[in-house]
Amino acid sequence: MRVMPPPMRRIQGELVLPPDAAPAVAERVAVELRDVSWMDRPSRLLAATSLQGVAVGPGVRLPFSLEAPQGQAGDSLSLRAQIDLRGGAGCDYLTTASQPVAPTGDVQGQVVRLARP
Repeated sequence: MRVMPPPMRRIQGELVLPPDAAPAVAERVAVELRDVSWMDRPSRLLAATSLQGVAVGPGVRLPFSLEAPQGQAGDSLSLRAQIDLRGGAGCDYLTTASQPVAPTGDVQGQVVRLARP
């Protein structure tokens, strides 16, 4: 018996940099959808997208879109985002608060605020 993969859906939104972000070029912008349903286990990566060479600065809004599998009612899903700047020493901006995402259906207009770690 062959197991069918779950249907896919689209998650769209914007990453929002803080008003004091310095103008720069991002080496990498990563957005991940993670299943955080279990508190005593590591989160599970469900979908991801990345951008490179993107200009960033104060209050810049970076649109993102990713394809993700449909979840099930009761799943706890969250977005995680991180920006690494060119010449930086690792993570320069990231999500610092939970970014819940509905487990089923397409999602539009998700606003993900980033901060310095």
